Amino acid sequence: MARENRPRIDIDREKEMRTEEISQMIDEGGLGTRTTHYEIVKDASTKKGVKTKTGVALNKLVANLGVFYVKLHQYHWYVTGSDFFTLHEKFEELYNDVSEHFDAFAERMIAKGEKPSSTLQEFLEYAVIEEKPYDEPISSEQMVGNLINDYDKLKRVAKAGITVAGEEGDDVTEDMLIGYVEQIDLHIWMLRAFLNK
Repeated sequence: MARENRPRIDIDREKEMRTEEISQMIDEGGLGTRTTHYEIVKDASTKKGVKTKTGVALNKLVANLGVFYVKLHQYHWYVTGSDFFTLHEKFEELYNDVSEHFDAFAERMIAKGEKPSSTLQEFLEYAVIEEKPYDEPISSEQMVGNLINDYDKLKRVAKAGITVAGEEGDDVTEDMLIGYVEQIDLHIWMLRAFLNK
């Protein structure tokens, strides 16, 4: 609808009553047709700038990928033993893959008008993947086992995102997440094959 064809709405500013959510939407760009697609989500993992349930799911994924990226580097640096050459290269391949998805999901949030977490503090706050200092040696088998568990966690976060993206009609994000789950399944299969599980 062209701007000149829209009905004019006069607002009595002295009697106007706004909810906090409407004030926030106006401050962030006004009340237009896009407003109906936003929902202010009250969730432990929400932050300023994340407006949809899909955005919350993507933000959880971004946070987890941020932590996972660092963890994969740690394993890449500290792996030892007879599997060193195989796993050193594999861990590098995995962190490069994580980096691509990390960036893609964060940029998807920005394209949707939302703000992804972007600090290590935020990543640790919202992530379910855990990391810790490398104080004691970890066997290569334990590293691979830990990564399988972490990929399972990423898969659960991504599948929750698929559900909410479908509910909100966000086909692009839903498709991105389905593709990512498919890739996670391949990583899990290959890592399990390495352990002969």
